Amino acid sequence: MLATVRKYAHAVAVEDLLCPPRQKWNMLQPWAKYLNMRWQEGCTDSGRLFREIQQRGYRGSSRSVRRWLEPLRSSEAPTPKRSEAPTVRQVVGWLTRHPDNLTSGQQLRLKRILTVCPELADLRRHIGDFTRMMKNLDGHLLPRWIKAAKGSELAPCTASPATSTRTSTP
Repeated sequence: MLATVRKYAHAVAVEDLLCPPRQKWNMLQPWAKYLNMRWQEGCTDSGRLFREIQQRGYRGSSRSVRRWLEPLRSSEAPTPKRSEAPTVRQVVGWLTRHPDNLTSGQQLRLKRILTVCPELADLRRHIGDFTRMMKNLDGHLLPRWIKAAKGSELAPCTASPATSTRTSTP
């Protein structure tokens, strides 16, 4: 009991309380913040979390990840956050930003959207091609890009009545 009181008294962050300070778990420390964030988002599948951090460079075992999660499992399970539909502005931002500038949560949400809406996946490809063309100063490729964009299955963008310009009669 005294050790528990000391643990709480000396904790600097919540992560210090969620992860027992065992030597064999030091290998997971670089991923502690990510694991705790994903747990709070409602992801409690140790196998999935293991694969996610493995893609980020983790070299340990899946068993270590399961052990890491044991104290979290014994506490009250996180309430999965209900995912709200993103706004049009958010999706446009995700489509036009460089993928490295998106958080992992934004990347996941965009991936789900692109899976459900292949037209947006096509649009994202065109945006990426245009961005590379501009970045590499390949303006001579613009006619080919325009032809490819026109040949795609994308619906043309039109101004809504609320945003169209009105002409006044004299």
